[in-house]
Amino acid sequence: MGKIRKIYKYFFLLAVIIFGAFVSIVQVPSIVASSSDDPGVTISAPESISSSGLVDLSVKLSSSSGKLNKDGSVLITIPKSIVADTSQLASKINLTDPFYLASPGNKTDANGNYILQVKYDASKIDPTEAVGYTFTIEFNAVYFKDHSIVDPNLTFSADLSVDNQVVSKDSSTSKTVPAQTGKPAFIKYSSSPSIEMNGQQQFVMSPTDSQANQFVVIVNYNKQSYDNLSVNDKLPAGLNLADSYSVFGNSSGDSSNIDHLKIYKVHFDDNGNIASTEYVTSQFKDNISVTDNALNVHFGQVGVDDAYVISYGASVNPGYDTSNFGTQYNNATMLNGSDTSYESSVPVTMHESISGATSLQKSVDRPQLATNASTLIYTLTLKNMSGSLKAGTIVSDPLPANVSYESTIQNSGFSDAEYNKSSNAVSYKLNEDIPMGQSRTIKVKVHFNNPGANSGDIIMNRASYTYAGATIYSNDATTLLKGSAILTKKDVKNDTPLAGAIFKLVDANNQLVKTNLTTDSDGNVDSGLLAPGEYSFIETSAPEGYALDPTPNRFTVVDGQSTTVKLVMYNSESININGKKTWVDGNNAMGVRPSTIKINLFADGMLQKSLSVSAKTNWAYFFNGVPKYDSKGTAIKYDVSEDSVDGYKSTKNGYNFTNMLIPSGLTPNTPSKPKKPAIPSVFENKPKQNMAKNPFTYNTQSHTTHAEELPKTGVNGEVWLSIIGVILTAGLIVYLRWH
Repeated sequence: MGKIRKIYKYFFLLAVIIFGAFVSIVQVPSIVASSSDDPGVTISAPESISSSGLVDLSVKLSSSSGKLNKDGSVLITIPKSIVADTSQLASKINLTDPFYLASPGNKTDANGNYILQVKYDASKIDPTEAVGYTFTIEFNAVYFKDHSIVDPNLTFSADLSVDNQVVSKDSSTSKTVPAQTGKPAFIKYSSSPSIEMNGQQQFVMSPTDSQANQFVVIVNYNKQSYDNLSVNDKLPAGLNLADSYSVFGNSSGDSSNIDHLKIYKVHFDDNGNIASTEYVTSQFKDNISVTDNALNVHFGQVGVDDAYVISYGASVNPGYDTSNFGTQYNNATMLNGSDTSYESSVPVTMHESISGATSLQKSVDRPQLATNASTLIYTLTLKNMSGSLKAGTIVSDPLPANVSYESTIQNSGFSDAEYNKSSNAVSYKLNEDIPMGQSRTIKVKVHFNNPGANSGDIIMNRASYTYAGATIYSNDATTLLKGSAILTKKDVKNDTPLAGAIFKLVDANNQLVKTNLTTDSDGNVDSGLLAPGEYSFIETSAPEGYALDPTPNRFTVVDGQSTTVKLVMYNSESININGKKTWVDGNNAMGVRPSTIKINLFADGMLQKSLSVSAKTNWAYFFNGVPKYDSKGTAIKYDVSEDSVDGYKSTKNGYNFTNMLIPSGLTPNTPSKPKKPAIPSVFENKPKQNMAKNPFTYNTQSHTTHAEELPKTGVNGEVWLSIIGVILTAGLIVYLRWH
């Protein structure tokens, strides 16, 4: 039984695992808000939307450099129930490059909501810059007095799609505020669009359409009696009275404005609802007094059935705009006689919905560096291409490894640098708004130092800035590290590259820096990255078949060096100059042969080197691996000589020497020169130019053989005397030893 329970237990655990795996497979992850997406989209909606108010949506697209490299689209979902006029979705959208409205501009989804289709052109986005773009959508909300047609909370969303795939998504929710109802004693409001600013619902004044700037004053809806009622209304600075449109379209009577005003009398039914309205402006024409920006209506005695509405428009005076209008109040007062009964005010403002486009670009003063230690200057340019770039924007520059902050050279418009040593990052706060079309620049001086850096390494750095709640990264500012010096080895005769030459690298104090640096197939050897200083390449092994040239090839590395020092060194093919010493002295019978002699090598008449030759070397010498050509590619003429040896007469044949002992006390006689033999008769009748030439005649002056003379006949007298002297000396030695 226990085994069966254990089996059931295992089956239960297995079922739980399978079920969990199934849930994890079928569960589709949702795309979260885009503040961390790159590229990312964000949408901002008003905190609250009032009945007939202005709905202002702000959509921001941001990307690090190079990430918006394909065309895409931003789809904005707008609840249909809040839109008073669908045409405003296209007419009041504010787009700049790279955005444009698709055709058709909007459609409806399965829930009846509007989908606004905005596309962007990737070819109009600079791939070297971090970018942030903003576009806005404005429309008027419907009139609603409760939540029967408009939900208490509305959600607006934005989807960024590339290649038909949603890569970023964001949403924003607004609460809705119905129109005020009831029977107020005295209240003033505006039918103009409104927005929430600084926690207050403010009414937006149009600078061009006075009919859109409507104000309404309600008087005695609560059915009271007054003996001498009047209303004063004062417009704020920047506004003047303008004609009113009818706030009650079905009113009876004369709808004409008097001094820009319309006055209505309102009639209620038994349930307290408005039954009808009529124009009564003309009845009070003598009781209306106005100035450019103020009005007074004297109603006189008012009974419980007398309820009135005053409406008028307002125009914005020249010279006023969003930069200087601010938030002001339109104030109205109801008086009974000289006593103030009620006061009411309407906050008004000016608001311009504009698109925005910002960018951050980074550059470095040295895109290439040929040393492992140098000063670098990074330049960060924050640009506002359209709209406004607000103060408080943070620009941050996290420095790469082996790069340290030194100082800030330029930061106009920004705070002082804040350097975090632990994170090796420097940041700046924008102290002022950047107007459209302007930019601000930061220049940062840093120091790079990496003794272990190699040729081909890259110092890569990018900065970032805050935009729409996201961190947007600039382009990469890169510095390519290249060798401090390159030496190219070439054949001196034909200029072809030579592989296999080996060098060492020494500093100014002749201290070894690097060794076993070998030229490649292109004849190049790279010093690698060096600190500033004086250096030399010294060849330690020549390519096979070539002469070694240990001459130092000097070069200098300076701070900030951006180009590689180029050196060229030529090598000549090598040849061997070898010879042997032969002694003719009866195997040193008289013991006067020196233990060593010195052989000297001359190149084009200049002494190059000397060698000591002895019995240990078998009286042979070897000048191996000497260059065949000089620096101009001309063949070098080599010659050898030996230091004279006392008691010996030296003769030379090519590079070989023969030394013959001259016995002491014997002075060889010089025999008479033999006569030149007559030409054999066989040649007597032959032309001279056809005579056979002897190729073995030796010219002792030039050390070369010629084939221009016939051989000499007879034996030289000096040779015979030498032979006789040697025989006599040898006989004397044998005789003495025998006795």
